[in-house]
Amino acid sequence: NWPQLCFLAMVEQECVGAIVCKLDMH
Repeated sequence: NWPQLCFLAMVEQECVGAIVCKLDMH
């Protein structure tokens, strides 16, 4: 379960970062 939780956390952080970058550009 731990590897999955870590992977999901990383994916969520990447998604949030991408959204923030898009908002900053616009």
